[in-house]
Amino acid sequence: MADDFSIDAGEPRAPEGAAELTLTRRLFLPTFVTALASSAVAAAGLSAQAKQQASSSDVGTIWWHELRTRNPAKAKAFYSGVVGWTPKVVAQEDTSRPPNPGEKDYVVFAVGEQDVAGAETINGTDTADVRPGWLTYIHVDDVDEASKWAVQLGGKVVQEPFDAPGVGRMAEIEDPEGNRVGLVSPRL
Repeated sequence: MADDFSIDAGEPRAPEGAAELTLTRRLFLPTFVTALASSAVAAAGLSAQAKQQASSSDVGTIWWHELRTRNPAKAKAFYSGVVGWTPKVVAQEDTSRPPNPGEKDYVVFAVGEQDVAGAETINGTDTADVRPGWLTYIHVDDVDEASKWAVQLGGKVVQEPFDAPGVGRMAEIEDPEGNRVGLVSPRL
């Protein structure tokens, strides 16, 4: 069964036995994303020194967590009460300021002065592919290359790579089991 979920990239496979499926699922997404990140670096034809620098950077790390919600007021109350986050409403296009009248807003959750997550309001005008729930964004070297590798490794591109002003290049993919994850190459 481990062969159904593992990627042949020298990563450990789940042991045989009752815990095999649970362990494999825990190992799968990081392995899938690591393979995407390292494959994108390899595909770019970089020198050994550049590959080493890329692997020692933030590539492959969690970059941001975003809640997609239909009810931002309930989300703000829930996460403030349960985990102690402080919500701040900002403009979605420029999170350094409050939204102007008629402008789409975004909620940034903070612990003290540290922003830790965000919440985007989804509504009837969003595409059918936008699901409520948490979406984790993972830092990759090249969003376009990682998106291509996602498809080659059995996944699917849900939202094609795009440029997000003030953020960088982003995309949304699904792994072969349908789990969604965001990819980001932050603007430096």
